[in-house]
Amino acid sequence: MKRGHDALLAMGDPVPVIDPPPPTPVPPLTEPFPPGTEPAPPVPPSPSPEPLPAPFPS
Repeated sequence: MKRGHDALLAMGDPVPVIDPPPPTPVPPLTEPFPPGTEPAPPVPPSPSPEPLPAPFPS
């Protein structure tokens, strides 16, 4: 029984194996950033300069 199971695994999983599409090249002319400079990764919102109200009234 195990041999048949191995044969099924060798044939492929129930999910069809699809070759992943090649990464779409980004045309350098359409990049809003000059060559050599990459946009900084999204940073978490900086703390507000104004003091935040206390969660509970003191």
